[in-house]
Amino acid sequence: MLERIALRIAYDGAEFGGSQRQPGKRTVEGEILSALRRIRAIRDASSAGYRCSSRTDAGVSAIGNVISIYTSFPIEGLQRALNSGLEDVWCTGTAILPPDFDVRHDALSREYWYFMLSENLDIERMRMCAGQFLGKHDYSRYGRADGRDPRRRILSFEVSEKDSLIFLRIKGESFLWNQVRRMAWAVEQVGRGLAEPEEIAPENYGLRRIGLAPPENLILANVDIGFEFKSRGRDRATLRDITNRLVEASVRRELLRAALDDLSNRQIA
Repeated sequence: MLERIALRIAYDGAEFGGSQRQPGKRTVEGEILSALRRIRAIRDASSAGYRCSSRTDAGVSAIGNVISIYTSFPIEGLQRALNSGLEDVWCTGTAILPPDFDVRHDALSREYWYFMLSENLDIERMRMCAGQFLGKHDYSRYGRADGRDPRRRILSFEVSEKDSLIFLRIKGESFLWNQVRRMAWAVEQVGRGLAEPEEIAPENYGLRRIGLAPPENLILANVDIGFEFKSRGRDRATLRDITNRLVEASVRRELLRAALDDLSNRQIA
């Protein structure tokens, strides 16, 4: 019997040219669909009604993205069977959905994390920015709407510090393309003393330009679809391993950037 099944997935974005299928590129969707076909859980994406909750750019990672398919494959064995044929992608849980549920349009919220080194950043100034993003605002300056309503509702925005890292945790109903990376860039400018908190307000943006933070430090942490996922594997251990891998990659990238900046400054001097 066919059932609508949601799969919670995690992946290391550094290994892919993005999540969405693209000709000639290794993508998250391409890997998942190939693995699902190999275990005969689906015949193809179209007949399986394949849907993905959130698309991510090249370099962006995830520990809580969600896809859905129609399948007759027994749900008890689907996670383990799928993971046996995947590399750099992991299924960390499954859930049974109503037949007409759309994991993209019916999702309740999405949460992103952004990592950056705390060196030369004033975390208190960065925290001053968070409140002005809360609620519903026009994010035309922060992302591409492609003819859709540019207003988006941010449910929470937390700025915290642990060891040598600053974490931005941003939860919203939905986001425009590149919105989170542009928000991270703007908040970092405030932390570096290059802008004032009021200058980066969504609807009263005062800077002459808005940059785009690198994708490697961005993680799609969770998509809330309102249904409980059950894990039939080492879920906690898998999530811990993935998180550690992504954090280490983010730190390495920031250290390399700092070293290159130092080299460039010494050459100019």
